[in-house]
Amino acid sequence: MIKRNLFILVLVLYSVLSYSQKKTALVLSGGGSRAVAHIGAIRALEEQQVKIDYIVGVSMGAFVGAMYASGMTPDEMEAFFLNNDVEAWVNENKDSMQQNLFMQDDEDASLVSIDFDINKKGVKYSVPTHFISANRLNFELMKMLSPSCVAAHNDFDRLMIPFRCVATNIDKNKLVVLKEGSLCRSVRASMTFPFLLDPIRIDSALLFDGGMMDNLPVTTAIEEFKPDIIIGSKAAGNYDPPSEDDLLSIIQNMLTKDTDFTTQGKEGFVLEMDLPSLDIVDFSQSRIIIDSAYIQMKRQLKAHQNVSYLMIEPYDLASKRVSFDDKKPILIVDTVTAVLAKQGNNEYVNSNLKRRKPITSYQDIEEDFFRKTANPSYKRVLASMPYNYKLGSYKLVYHLQESNPYSVDFGGNISSSNLTQAYLKLAYQNVGKNRFSSYLNGYFGQFYRSVKGNVRIDIPGKYPIAFQASGTFNQKNYFRGQTYFFEEEEPSYLKVDERFFEMCFSTPLSPVGKLFASLSLGTDAYRYYQNNNFTEIDTSDKTNIEYVSPSVGIAINSLNKKQFANRGLSLSVSLRYVSGLEKYYPGSTSSKNTTLQLSSSNYNYLKLSIDYVNYFLHHNKIHFGGALKASFSNQPFLNNYTSSILSAEQYSPTTESKALFMPNYRAYNSAALGLILSFDILNRLDWRTEAHYYQPYQRILSNEKQEAYFETKLSSKYVVLSTAFIYDTRIGPLSLHLNYYEDSSDPWNLMFTFGYVIFNRMSLE
Repeated sequence: MIKRNLFILVLVLYSVLSYSQKKTALVLSGGGSRAVAHIGAIRALEEQQVKIDYIVGVSMGAFVGAMYASGMTPDEMEAFFLNNDVEAWVNENKDSMQQNLFMQDDEDASLVSIDFDINKKGVKYSVPTHFISANRLNFELMKMLSPSCVAAHNDFDRLMIPFRCVATNIDKNKLVVLKEGSLCRSVRASMTFPFLLDPIRIDSALLFDGGMMDNLPVTTAIEEFKPDIIIGSKAAGNYDPPSEDDLLSIIQNMLTKDTDFTTQGKEGFVLEMDLPSLDIVDFSQSRIIIDSAYIQMKRQLKAHQNVSYLMIEPYDLASKRVSFDDKKPILIVDTVTAVLAKQGNNEYVNSNLKRRKPITSYQDIEEDFFRKTANPSYKRVLASMPYNYKLGSYKLVYHLQESNPYSVDFGGNISSSNLTQAYLKLAYQNVGKNRFSSYLNGYFGQFYRSVKGNVRIDIPGKYPIAFQASGTFNQKNYFRGQTYFFEEEEPSYLKVDERFFEMCFSTPLSPVGKLFASLSLGTDAYRYYQNNNFTEIDTSDKTNIEYVSPSVGIAINSLNKKQFANRGLSLSVSLRYVSGLEKYYPGSTSSKNTTLQLSSSNYNYLKLSIDYVNYFLHHNKIHFGGALKASFSNQPFLNNYTSSILSAEQYSPTTESKALFMPNYRAYNSAALGLILSFDILNRLDWRTEAHYYQPYQRILSNEKQEAYFETKLSSKYVVLSTAFIYDTRIGPLSLHLNYYEDSSDPWNLMFTFGYVIFNRMSLE
């Protein structure tokens, strides 16, 4: 009897022991933004004390899997996606760290840029291969995963939970299993879906998203870890069959293989989650998706609670995390170096790397990293942080791919108004001891035409300096293509030509700020009739202003978009002195001089300009901002009313108003306040509403002799209202605007645009 009971006890103990020795692999699919669902699934597994022995992930599943394998809790992972504006990272919404105003040229209407090189073999050109900037993603991966890499000695088996991720070798068209080396680069490679993110090279192989070959890498889990149990978390599916009318579906099916979303005969299950259909980079519903996945995984576990293979056992995961975290070193970077993709002159690069003391905060690394990404000299910037175990410090290594020396930009705007225009830019740059760059651009449209040439020399150092010299020709023709004017009694033929040469020195104040001083020499030429009663035989009045103008100022710009921004701020403060000579050539409609003789007079004044926009309040999908614009000057009248009003700065808060001649919104001294509300309706679709109050100090009026005079102080004020729907196509904004201008003959106007309404800088701006 004793022997029999002993045999049963041994059999039971053996059975329990054999079950307890079973190993479980968690396999996480891709799925873009929907793959945050894995966080909810992992939270449910933890709560039920399901022990995860291995993790295998692909694409976004590799990101989540690496976070968990590195010791992050489900709460910490969720906080990362909810507290960081991941959607803004992948939608080209630059934060302040990703900008370098000092290195940027003036904003332009470019939509597409193609860079190229010319050598003995001919022309080698590069077209854009991705729609999403990965700079912020690359930095956050390095920041998050580098300490875990050090703790694991670059061996993914030594992470808190052994980990694998998969990528696709595009050259050999095969799956690559990544299990050692840089964890952040491996995860980044696994996430690189063609046309969205730029690819990553690891061991000389160009790697793309592993989901192209296997979007639930159960086979990899079996081959690498030989687990007894597979738990799959599926946030993606195979694509529908291609349609002859849908190019995207054809490309997707050409690039990807169908995936077997099963455990492939292993014990376990694959959680088929019911998730909303979202754009691959739409993270606006992350909280909902995580909570939904948590509930669905709990239901799945409940359904399997009596199944023998699902071993639920208590274990001290918290202690395991603490033990692994203790292996992560503190941040000390004692060396910063750069590796160029092409061997060339490193003087300019090295002069920007000099440091006097070690780096001990990620904020310093962040500033340094984004200074590189914002530098147009570099087409691609990656960084790694190898660790010296003997010295106990990191080495920050930049992997820089130089930009091609030549580039051509295409852009412009298509509009229902006369703002339709084409844009072309040819540019060249060369990096040696200093950086030399130049460009020639042109705008070609009904209302606006312009040509600008610019050369620039950047001198690096502790206090970098840039010298620029430019020549610009601008022409605004308010008559050609114009369908209406705001005041019928005003002249309906107005043409402004500007020709000026400018030299400018600048130096950075911060990543988003700079100090500048400039000297301009130019001629502003106005062509106009004094009234609308003119015929083909009449001649127009002509006013030329020849001037010399020094100016100083500061500029700050952290706006996340170059048009229709909803985050960040911009501030421009400038003080300008103008010393000029006015030359007036009266035409046949002039009442002042019927002899058509030239008259001239000196023209001197001082002007202070302030332009401020700040999006200071954000709540979920709502963004609230304010604007202030003011100018103060002792600018004198010109020879007549029309030339005087043309020389006054116009307040143009809406896109449409940039092409309208609005006398009521022109003054020598004025101030304006605006309120801006932007609401994220859908991913990349915004509703934007603005209200502006414009107060001229003294409006400019005309008497019967066509002379200008000032209205009584503060006797006029005007309101501008605008509402618009704006869709970001990734190439450029598509927008529909409804605008209202107080005290005009045609106050309500509807306008459609595609592209950017941005001009070259105007004379005396």
